[in-house]
Amino acid sequence: MLYGELASTNLTAKEAAKQGAVHCTAVLADSQNSGRGRLGRSFFSPPGRGIYLSAVLRIPTDETSLLRLTTAVCTAVCLAVERVCGLRADIKWVNDVYLRGRKVCGILCEGVLGTDQAISSVIAGIGINYTAGPDDFPPELREKAGALYMESRDSAQSIPFASREALAAALLREVLFQAEHLSDGAYLEEYKKRSLLPGRKIYFTDPQTGNIPASAIGIDDLGGLIVRLEDGTVKALHSGEVTVRFEFNEEKR
Repeated sequence: MLYGELASTNLTAKEAAKQGAVHCTAVLADSQNSGRGRLGRSFFSPPGRGIYLSAVLRIPTDETSLLRLTTAVCTAVCLAVERVCGLRADIKWVNDVYLRGRKVCGILCEGVLGTDQAISSVIAGIGINYTAGPDDFPPELREKAGALYMESRDSAQSIPFASREALAAALLREVLFQAEHLSDGAYLEEYKKRSLLPGRKIYFTDPQTGNIPASAIGIDDLGGLIVRLEDGTVKALHSGEVTVRFEFNEEKR
């Protein structure tokens, strides 16, 4: 299902799922005017600059496996980008894909409830900043956001782009493969290898006590982030928000 502009590919995919869309149904748009990320945040989705797609996945899912699916889709994005574009991307837990020290992709997996109020399908939403110029992002995003291909102010410079169509096709293939092998846990090793947080000082948000300092240790088998608190307590985060200040020598990767 291809569109010029949508409010949100996830919203359209949800409606399609409720109307009986089959497993693997994909919704793609050239732009979104109300693109969404986790925690209700907006996702900048200008025309001709990104890949905005959502896939309907009819796989066994509960609240716990939504986190695992999110990590699997992150892995799928990294693998597709590397295979098609030759670019090595990494992951900031839980759902952000980074390249050269900047966020280039966000992922939002959402369950769709059936008539019995159980999750009947899942929408895997992906928004990738494909190309961008130095001043294309809104001011509040310019220090944090990037794109697979950053254009130079020097118009004479040419960049050998992989096509958006080829990358979108590879994304769908990889997402479907990872989703259908979710129970294998095979994606986890790749996710762990690409995770940017282990070994770093972070803050995670607790709804009752605010930002809590911790050290990231690793990723558990459910896709949760294992952290050590300042008092030595070790716990796994399976929801919430994490902030970190990157000092990117990695920008040169």
